Amino acid sequence: MHSLSPTIFWKWKRIAREYATPCVLMHSRGEVGQNKGYKVMYGYAGPRGAVIEGVGVELGQRVDAVVRYGEG
Repeated sequence: MHSLSPTIFWKWKRIAREYATPCVLMHSRGEVGQNKGYKVMYGYAGPRGAVIEGVGVELGQRVDAVVRYGEG
């Protein structure tokens, strides 16, 4: 999902909490050069829904990682 270690996430969360800063999370489509078509993995969502489903899943993975690493 991402190349950042749990230690980096923990430090990031600690700093954001200490200074009460808002944080922006973005979905990630993987490494440059990889096949990034959403239809293969999320085709069940329909021709127009595959991108929305893919972005939702990827962003959900980011949020899950932030919540899990460090102090909730």
